[in-house]
This record gives sequence, C-alpha cells and structure tokens, in this order.
Amino acid sequence: MIGYCGIYNTPCITRRAISVHPCVSFCPLATSGEKAAGTAGGWNASVQPTFQEEKSRDANRTSRQHLTVAYPQASRLSLHWRETGRQHLTVTYTLTGIRGTIKDEKQSREWQGIVEQRISSNSPIGVFDSGTGGLTVVRQLTQVLPNESVLYFADTGRLPYGTKPQSQVREFSLQIAEFLREKGAKAIIIACNTATAAALSAIEESFPGPVLGVIRPGAESAIAAAGPDGKVGLIATDGTVQSGVYDRELEDLGLKSALVKQGCPDFVTLVESGLEDEDAVQTAVKRYMEPFHDSPVDALILGCTHFPLLSEHIARELPGVKLVDPAIQTVNTLKQMLEARGLLAGPDSQAEYRFFVSGELDSFKRNLRMVLGRDDYPVEHVAW
Repeated sequence: MIGYCGIYNTPCITRRAISVHPCVSFCPLATSGEKAAGTAGGWNASVQPTFQEEKSRDANRTSRQHLTVAYPQASRLSLHWRETGRQHLTVTYTLTGIRGTIKDEKQSREWQGIVEQRISSNSPIGVFDSGTGGLTVVRQLTQVLPNESVLYFADTGRLPYGTKPQSQVREFSLQIAEFLREKGAKAIIIACNTATAAALSAIEESFPGPVLGVIRPGAESAIAAAGPDGKVGLIATDGTVQSGVYDRELEDLGLKSALVKQGCPDFVTLVESGLEDEDAVQTAVKRYMEPFHDSPVDALILGCTHFPLLSEHIARELPGVKLVDPAIQTVNTLKQMLEARGLLAGPDSQAEYRFFVSGELDSFKRNLRMVLGRDDYPVEHVAW
C-alpha cells in the first residue's frame, strides 16, 4: 500500500507498519509478544508493544490514533501523516538517547524501545565549533587519522559563543550535534571549549557514539607539561574562564596551585578576520599576556581552539612557557575510543571532508586556506 507523508508529501510503501517519513516507522497494530521494527533517519528503532491496538474509523474510513515518542531531555517535533483508508497519526518524538518510551497520550499505554544508529568504521567523524578555531582539530585529525572522513560545522552565523549564556550555547550545540548525527557521524568532537563546558554532558546523553570535548584532554596535557606541582595558566573566552570548568578538571587531576586565568575575547575576532591586522594582533597578545608576567606559569593552556593560530605570537611574548594545544590530546584520545569500539577507518579508506557553515562562505574559505592549506573542499551553507 502506498501512503503519503503529510509533511513532505512523499510516498512511502507500507504494509502493517505505519511509516512516518522520513523519521520513524513502527507497527501500532502488533499484538503483545510481537516485535515492531522500523527506522528513524539512519537509526534502527524496535519496540515491544504490550497491547492490541484498537481501531476506529471515521466516515472516510480513516483510522485515528494519537501517540508520543518521547526521549529524555530534548525538544519535541510534531509530525503529521496519513495513509489513506488506514491511519491518520500525530507523533511527537525526539531522538536524544539510546533508550526511550513511546506513549499513547489518549489511553496512557506505553512501549519501551531501543534505538541504535546505523554506523560503520567508514562513517565520518563530526566536528563542530563556533567558527574557524575547530579547524585546528581537523588539522590534527588529518595528521593522526588520515583515513578518517570528517564532517565539520562552523556556526559562524552565531559567532561568538564565548559571550553568550551557557543555556543558549547548549541549545546551539545540541542542534548542531543532531545535524551531524543526521549526516551519519559515528563520533563527535566538540571542538570548542565554550561549547564543551556548556553542552558536553547533554550531547553525551543524546548521541549514541563516542563524544569528546577539548577541556579534559587539555587539562591532562597541561598536567603532563607542568607536573602537579607546577604552575598552569589558561587563556580562553570569557565564557570558558567564568565557567570554572578548567579549575575543576585540573584540581581533579591533582594540580596543587591555583590556575592563573585570562579571558581573551578579541583573539577570536582576530582569527576570524584572518589575522590580517598584524599590529592589532601584537597589541592584543601583549595586553592579554600581562597577567602571566605578573604570575609566571610553566604551561599555558590555549583554551580556545582559535588560539593555537596565535601560538607564534604568544611564544614570543612568553618565552620558555610550554604552550598546550588541547587538539593534540583530543585527537589521540578519540583514536583510542574508536579503536576500542572497532570504529577506526580501514587503511584503504579514502578520507573525505565536508564543511558546513551557518554564516558567510567566502571568509570561511579564506580561513580554510589559512589553517588547512587549501580552500577547495566542499563547503555548504546551512540556514537555521
């Protein structure tokens, strides 16, 4: 039987299973003890119904039913569709966890379900940042995991993240993580310290594959560089500095001294503009490094993925200080996570890179060339 999606007006072939195109399908008429299986995007969904579904038909011989597919801690999306002469259903659903509940709002009946993503070792790694900075993580991926394909999202249309409330950054981050999941990502790197502080735990709950932020790897690298008795400094966005997340991670790892911190909001703007104004760069570096002359440190965490692009300027201002780029340990940790799950791309796999941008394309392509040495990768604009 051919039905039509009420949102997309596209046909979907069904039999007993009622198809919710393009997101989920299940068999609402299955009896207790039967298993209903379907798909949700690139996911498999299976539910074990516990009752015989009742059927009612209106004058047009259309059966009606009202269901909610709810997964914890996520926004909801309502879908409406019809299979002529069979069913007219309204489903509200989210896909934010491996387990969830399908509820019949009208009669308070439930199914328990399991959701699994269809991924393979050759599926891409998803990476996102507020802008250009996360490309330093991609650069590290090309060196350490050259066979891995990458999907990169630069949210330049909503840049900067560091000055925004954590709740808003969390909302943006979950939206991008879901976008990358829909594109088939097998793992996600949150290549933004501000987004890691705001949304790591939320994305870990919503994404079925490995999820890694840059803060813990950065803290581990700083301890390795300075030692637990050493002095550690941090430069980051104001949002990351004020969150205190590095303080907590370093204390957990055994750092004995207080973290010396400095917010550097102008650094992001300078990098996004392509570092074209050399005088402005030098002036900003000199101003922001002043606290580390007053309170010398052994290691300095470059706590924003934009900042490694300023490392030469910073090194000249703070000679002898070990500069810590969290991207290095982040990618090494991800490699271990993928190996443990059997998800490393094979040696014959040909890496592909795709970039998505919510802002202006030309400036991003210029920064692609600045960081990765070329600007001929596929770049697509995404309008939220």
